[in-house]
Amino acid sequence: ANNRNYILTPENYTLFEQYVPEFGSHHSKFFLMYYEQEGFLRVVISTANNRKWEYEANTNAVWFQDFPVKQKQGVGAKSSEFEDDLVRYFRCYKDKRPGT
Repeated sequence: ANNRNYILTPENYTLFEQYVPEFGSHHSKFFLMYYEQEGFLRVVISTANNRKWEYEANTNAVWFQDFPVKQKQGVGAKSSEFEDDLVRYFRCYKDKRPGT
């Protein structure tokens, strides 16, 4: 991938908000960034809440990896163990929302 700067605007991102109860909840902190022209998906997972003070005053970590876009879709398309786990994780989130 090249080193172009990307500016997030409402036209090029989608925000998904998870239901969070008032107190004490598990909540993931991740980004899925699709770079269509470059042909990859960047997965970013953070231990920090997305607040400036989290990065300034606390010790946190960020993991990221770029994955090539799959060329084949549908029946017989191979997936990785990571992809299978990530899809299963997202489905669990969906199933736990109020009203689902």
